[in-house]
Amino acid sequence: MKASTKNVIKSIAVLSVIALVCVAILSLANVFLKKEVTLDKATVKFLNEKFATTAPTTTGTDSDTAYNEDYFVMLTDGELSNASGYTYKSFKSNSSNYVSAIYYAQKGANEGVYYIESVSVGYQNPISVVVSFVIDNGDFSIQNIAVKEQREDFGDRKTQVLNPETFFYYVSLVKSDEDMNITDADIIAATGATTKKSVAGLNRAVTRAIDTMNKIYTKSDEIKAEINKRGGQNG
Repeated sequence: MKASTKNVIKSIAVLSVIALVCVAILSLANVFLKKEVTLDKATVKFLNEKFATTAPTTTGTDSDTAYNEDYFVMLTDGELSNASGYTYKSFKSNSSNYVSAIYYAQKGANEGVYYIESVSVGYQNPISVVVSFVIDNGDFSIQNIAVKEQREDFGDRKTQVLNPETFFYYVSLVKSDEDMNITDADIIAATGATTKKSVAGLNRAVTRAIDTMNKIYTKSDEIKAEINKRGGQNG
């Protein structure tokens, strides 16, 4: 084998190793350097306005007041563990499918509603959704689902499940199912969505939120007691 050929092979091998190392580093960064979730003004605005039912807002007041007067709280890991025996790690399937936050409306028109923020990877990027749950007569149901963040950029065509019209149909589909167990195939057949990886990512995130609520809803009184100990988000 000529020296030049050997050098080419060596160069390719070195570049391949470098590429693998870069992929490994990015994967680790994705796991350990996730954006920290906080109950900031933007999140309160999202919860207060995206999940409005009969009123203009969820709480019945403006988002600034809802933030300043602690209409919403975000459960800490300690509160969750003390009340239910679970931690956020309990609701994590893997590094790309996990619950990042559980919010609770302690005041306002939607008092008692839980909002579970869940993340899963779609085509290439994370899809972050929030699912709101109402507890009634000892059971829970989905009030609504909203996308908090996504970068599945396929334009605005209806075959994209995150297209507003198609997404609305998906939410109606999930809410109408008593078992809250809609498969990817069900979604594709019902909505006509062709972006299978986006469908899978969205549905994994929503299913993770449902599974989480299924574990904690019987502990609602204990969770409220834990929240009351601090008096609010900033207490």
